[in-house]
Amino acid sequence: MIFLYGFLLAIGVLLIVILSIPVKVRLESNLVFLVQWVFLTVRIIVEQNNVRTELQLFNKTIESRKKAKQKPVTKQKKAKKKKPKKKVPFSFLKDTLQDAAIKKVIYQSLHLVLRCLFAIKIRFLKWNIGLADYYWQGIIYGVVSGLPNTKRWQIHGNFDEVNDFLLIIQISIWRVLSAIAIFLFFFPYFRTLRIYMRFRAAT
Repeated sequence: MIFLYGFLLAIGVLLIVILSIPVKVRLESNLVFLVQWVFLTVRIIVEQNNVRTELQLFNKTIESRKKAKQKPVTKQKKAKKKKPKKKVPFSFLKDTLQDAAIKKVIYQSLHLVLRCLFAIKIRFLKWNIGLADYYWQGIIYGVVSGLPNTKRWQIHGNFDEVNDFLLIIQISIWRVLSAIAIFLFFFPYFRTLRIYMRFRAAT
C-alpha cells in the first residue's frame, strides 16, 4: 500500500512538473508554424501547392506528412424542400436574454476568454513593415519609429517593400486548464438546460 501511494505521488509530481512547462509557439512570415512542448515538436510548413506536417519526439522525426491543397470543387446541390419554421416571439427572446442564467453564461464566457488571453505571453516579436504605397508607408514609418525597441520587441519600417515577421509566444497550460475548470465549475447547467427546453418548445 505504501508503495502504491508513493507511486501515485511520484506520478502526480511528474504531472505537475510537465504541466508547468509552457507551450512554445513560433510563427514565421514564410508560413512556418512551430509548436514545442517538453520533448514534442510539431512543425507545419505551408508551401505553394501543399502543406507539410512533421511530428518530432526528442528531435527525431516520427511522422511526416505532405498534403496537397485541394482545389475547390463546385457541387450542385439539390433543392430541398424546407419545412416552415416557427418564428420565436420577440417577447420570448427578450425574456431569455434578461434571464440571470444567460447573463451568467455570458459573464463566465468573457472571463474564460480573458483568462486564456492572460495565459499567453509574447516572448519575441520582430516585424519589418514595407508597403508599396510610399504615402502609407511614410505614416507607418513615423508611427513605428516612435515605438520602443527592446530585445524582445522589434518593429521597424522600411521603404524596400520588405515584409517579414517572427512571433514567439508561450502558453501556460496551468492557466488554460484553471480557466476551463473555473468555467465548468460555475456554469449554470440546470438553468441553461431549462432555457433550452423552453426554446425548443417555443420553436
